[in-house]
Amino acid sequence: GFLQAPIAYEITRSAIISLDDFNANRVNTLLAAMAKEAEKTVKPALQKQKPVVKLVVDCRYAGQGHEIKFSIPMRQFYDQDGKYFKSLFEKAYGAVYGLTIPNQPAEATTWSVTVSSTVKPPLPAKKAPKRKAPKPLHTRKVHDATSGKALPTPVFWRFDLPAGTTFKGPAIIAEHETSTIVTKNFTARIDSVGYIHLEHVK
Repeated sequence: GFLQAPIAYEITRSAIISLDDFNANRVNTLLAAMAKEAEKTVKPALQKQKPVVKLVVDCRYAGQGHEIKFSIPMRQFYDQDGKYFKSLFEKAYGAVYGLTIPNQPAEATTWSVTVSSTVKPPLPAKKAPKRKAPKPLHTRKVHDATSGKALPTPVFWRFDLPAGTTFKGPAIIAEHETSTIVTKNFTARIDSVGYIHLEHVK
């Protein structure tokens, strides 16, 4: 998860801008400066990747103290886009509160721009031929909560288990950071990308 997360930098600015009397020039100037600053921060890590820019806006009805957050594609905006912003705001507002307030002025209060790298989707796991587990590193006794007894339990090194390896617990799958305990009521299977699947044995 963490190692697959995109390289990203977010900048947030407060700027109260009416959606009914929308000042596109002010919005574009603000967002361009934010995007430039964020891209400058992450650019050294992007190498030749094209940055991904995302915009999130917090809006509210004028006079309210609580905002509704929604995302909108980053682009050049025009004065008439105030209606577009307001339609997105009222859609989000209605989803939260079940209603909107007709003829009530609305305003944007906070603008967030995130510039990030592109993340490749993870490889899907494929079916691998079923195979027996290799010889365990050693065996140790582990308490079994069901029987209340200490059962002889083989210890396997995770990276010695090729795709398709399948075995019934009890067992321990060890690695540097942690260990996975496979109780006697479960079967462990290693998929094509190395993930461990635990399946309950009925």
